[in-house]
Amino acid sequence: MREREHAPSLTLSDKAADVVAMRLAEQREAVEHALDQFIAPDGESPPLVLQAMRHSVFAGGKRLRPILVFAGAEVAGVAIEAVLPAASAVELIHTYSLVHDDLPAMDNSPTRRGRPTCHVVYGEAIAVLVGDALHAFAFELLARNAEVPAVPAGGWCAPSRRWRGASELAAWWAGKCSTSSPLRSPSRRPMCTRSTG
Repeated sequence: MREREHAPSLTLSDKAADVVAMRLAEQREAVEHALDQFIAPDGESPPLVLQAMRHSVFAGGKRLRPILVFAGAEVAGVAIEAVLPAASAVELIHTYSLVHDDLPAMDNSPTRRGRPTCHVVYGEAIAVLVGDALHAFAFELLARNAEVPAVPAGGWCAPSRRWRGASELAAWWAGKCSTSSPLRSPSRRPMCTRSTG
């Protein structure tokens, strides 16, 4: 039996790791602040549903999904402040999926991240409403982001950048699924053959 080959690991210097950690912390704080502003009492939302939304959204987490939105914006030459609504929307969609996944009819999870889940604290009916509200509000935030002047209408970046990105992704995927690729292995074959359907 052949010994399993491992790709070389990427190791950051202590200084680089500190810079990355600091940047992630800053971006996480930007997301937390934006979410706090977006999910604030507005005089119209039912107070109990709003309280339950905040319970779920601020239950902890690394906020990596919105940080990935920031990374995409930066690649396109757009400041992260311009995409805060979209980044927040991604986090709200994620939270909605967790709230509904925790429901008794699904996983019936009593805790998430060490805290009681939404349906445990507020009841199943409120938890369903919370998930639905987060889902709907996420799309409202995405629609708001279309009105931000720093987000170019008709596209995030120049066609040449989009083409280069698509080409690189296609080349990566082709190499990954190629029979001659070192990344090709029996364990990856199902992923490659099912990737389009």
